[in-house]
Amino acid sequence: MKKMTLLFIAMISYVGYSQSTIDFETGGAGATWTWTVDQNDTNPALEFVANPNTIGNTSAITAKLTTKSAGQAWALAYSDGIGNFTFDANNSLVKMWVRKNVATDVAVKFEIPMGINKEVKATTTVTNGDWEELSFDFSSVIGSTYSRIVIIPDFLARSSDNIVYFDQITFNAGTPPATPSSGAPAPTKADSDVYSFFGNTYTNTAPSSFSQSWGDGTVSDYTAGTEVVKKYAALDFQAISLSSNVDLSNYTHIHVDVWTPIANAFGVKFQDFGADGVDEFPNVDDSEYEVQSSTTQSSEAWIGHDFAISDFTGLTRTANLGQIQILLGSAAGGTKGDVYIDNLYLYKAPTAGSEVYSLNSVKMHPNPANGIVKFSTASNEVLSVSVYNLLGKQVIPVQTLQSELDISSLSPGVFILAITKSENKITKKLIVK
Repeated sequence: MKKMTLLFIAMISYVGYSQSTIDFETGGAGATWTWTVDQNDTNPALEFVANPNTIGNTSAITAKLTTKSAGQAWALAYSDGIGNFTFDANNSLVKMWVRKNVATDVAVKFEIPMGINKEVKATTTVTNGDWEELSFDFSSVIGSTYSRIVIIPDFLARSSDNIVYFDQITFNAGTPPATPSSGAPAPTKADSDVYSFFGNTYTNTAPSSFSQSWGDGTVSDYTAGTEVVKKYAALDFQAISLSSNVDLSNYTHIHVDVWTPIANAFGVKFQDFGADGVDEFPNVDDSEYEVQSSTTQSSEAWIGHDFAISDFTGLTRTANLGQIQILLGSAAGGTKGDVYIDNLYLYKAPTAGSEVYSLNSVKMHPNPANGIVKFSTASNEVLSVSVYNLLGKQVIPVQTLQSELDISSLSPGVFILAITKSENKITKKLIVK
């Protein structure tokens, strides 16, 4: 039953929402609460409107927020109407229906004044006007009590206002699906700057093995949507043996995309096989060193980790990298969990120079565009141009051109153009109308 009395709303604020729904129906939970919009430019009020599409989500009334182009990426709405709410085993899986026309992160956050807060993100994939139910796992804070709920419905640096609907916030037992629904966003670095071991974007020099018998984590291929990624079951640490040794002096960083249902530290260890280029025990001239990522590994989201090779200070030699270890937590120990990896590669940062200046002088017009976008340079230079959507997927492959690019295949929206010359690259935002 959708309608609730105010008395019942007050009662469930204290006993928890394991069986109840914030449904925004007239007189019901959510609709009678005071909501504050923040970080959203002029902060238009949260609206309660007729459901524009009752397929999937059959509610009569839904919440509507217009996220402003001049607002922050984390534009939000919050309410203290939830009262003192405690997570337990029966209500720690929060679900929410969302309707929007862009695929971006959505976050649900619980707060207490002057205390430790908890935020969980999920990513929308449906952009055709249909509703999509997202899951947010709060099992890591069972026993914790909060007094404010925060909805961040459109985690995006926006070029135009977006209208987002959200509804039917439920509190359930169990855990959400612990697998990625798609591969990581496609990387955009120039081919010439990359030495790839695994992924779908570059030509790979595949490792001879993705696991070792002495490692702790069983590897297999996993199909995430349309892309094959590597799954490490119950990973603590595991070693990837390269098919040929690599001279790290040719590169500046190593990159890997990681998805895991549990949030934890993530690290990489390099082992250089020394002057003889051979893995040996006991180590004669081998050296190894571990670095923990400075990027926080969130749960249930693809997170890109970039490690500067200069940070592997314990390597006495770097000319014969023969093995890469991946670690959930650290070598000293952490919480084991399933880990999915994608886009494992070394890369070098392009050097600045006259070509960077030349690229910065590239002019693109019109913008917004439809059909054709034109380019002009100081000396009619040849450019390499490719186009990506906001999820990092390449939608127009690399084109060599001097003056114009055909974009008639693109649907209206915001895209990123990668413009390269030699080993240097710039990006420009393109709006297709």
